[in-house]
Amino acid sequence: MFSLSKINLSKVFASAPSPTSPDPLPKNNDERLIAVIAHLLPIIGPVVPPHFWIFSILPPLLFWQIKRHQSLFLAAVAMEVLNFQICAAGLLTLAAILSHIPHIGVIFAAVIPLGLIAMIAFMTAAAMECKQGKFFRYPWIQRWVK
Repeated sequence: MFSLSKINLSKVFASAPSPTSPDPLPKNNDERLIAVIAHLLPIIGPVVPPHFWIFSILPPLLFWQIKRHQSLFLAAVAMEVLNFQICAAGLLTLAAILSHIPHIGVIFAAVIPLGLIAMIAFMTAAAMECKQGKFFRYPWIQRWVK
């Protein structure tokens, strides 16, 4: 009989650094530059037609799949960016759906541009922290990928 308890995915998915462990640091300037690019790359999601912010999840997902075995710092940055983009895309999608409700939809329609501005501000702050050689942990997000 098939049992889920016998499936070992530890070789498929790299383990995430625990939140209580110290934040990883970059080994050299190349890792810092790659981390800055990883934080800023999802900006192209809403810009590229058809202008869906859900496409901002694809660059960090591909980055995580490619760089997760190269260094602990790049793996942690990629996971953090991916988790932030999943949360941001989910909240913006929810606001877009709720903006179609009569009378209260105006409030949710106003949340969308404010959410995009906040998303870009957080991504810029994270890129600046990584440029200085620090690991940036996005506040108020659910960490879906571990």
